[in-house]
Amino acid sequence: MNESEANIDSASGPSLKTLQEELQSLRTLVTGALAILFIFSVCLNIFLSRQAMVVSNQAAEAQKAVDEFRTFGAPWANDFWYKLLAYSKTHNDIAPIISKYSPYITASPPQATNNAVKKK
Repeated sequence: MNESEANIDSASGPSLKTLQEELQSLRTLVTGALAILFIFSVCLNIFLSRQAMVVSNQAAEAQKAVDEFRTFGAPWANDFWYKLLAYSKTHNDIAPIISKYSPYITASPPQATNNAVKKK
């Protein structure tokens, strides 16, 4: 039995060393892949957080522009539209233009003009 064990050990000796080297190589490969995956996920999180900040700033600027339009631009545009309507009643040349764009205008009549007319 000693001879057969010696034969097995000597025959498996080089293959055992080869298997150990391959196992160590696989461990190194897996460790490297995990390290690269970790670094990639950190970089991705940093990139996405910066993009979220940029989009948040852009949304704040857009909201500011919308608020400015609501406070200044919309009343001015409504007033201009109703002045055009009043002008079109006395000048028939502009009536086709008014009829062309009136489906797209959803402005309500100005309250200040109605109150001024009622007071007189």
